[in-house]
Amino acid sequence: MPTNERSQAIYIASKPDTTPDGGFYTENVVDIGVFYPNDPREWSPTSGLYAGHYWWVVESYDIDTYQSYRSAPIDFTIPAANSVVGLRTHSYHYLRLLSIEARWRSNVRQPVVQTSLSTPAGRRLWSARRREYNSLGSTESSSFDWRVPRRVRAGTRLRLVVRIGGASLSRVVRAP
Repeated sequence: MPTNERSQAIYIASKPDTTPDGGFYTENVVDIGVFYPNDPREWSPTSGLYAGHYWWVVESYDIDTYQSYRSAPIDFTIPAANSVVGLRTHSYHYLRLLSIEARWRSNVRQPVVQTSLSTPAGRRLWSARRREYNSLGSTESSSFDWRVPRRVRAGTRLRLVVRIGGASLSRVVRAP
């Protein structure tokens, strides 16, 4: 910034479109930060941002005339981050049912969670996928139930894989 200007606000938007005065359209603004004269020149969003493409604009003013200025929109990207943080299974032998609970974290707005079971030889027996709704910053969970077909004997070792985005977790389980 020029020496005669002070920053007074930062705006983060989901689209680069600007109004004639250089500000973002209100419906595209995802966060705003206000600076006071003695504030440090650092800022963090009030809440986390989902993975995606964003733009920021800094609003400043001339210290002599108080005329406001806005920078040109500058883009930045938040990459997707997914992780499977836990996997729990429970067998119900009398129902021939395997209940699967996957715990995960993601910064994607609607991540897809996929689970599959295969034999040790790699033959897939079952898979399921579900689009989930995500509260950014919290650990979420997805539940799946697999009814074991008669052709699969009780106690058979199976490979369970749970995936969310690029992350996965696998475990050996036994058929109920």
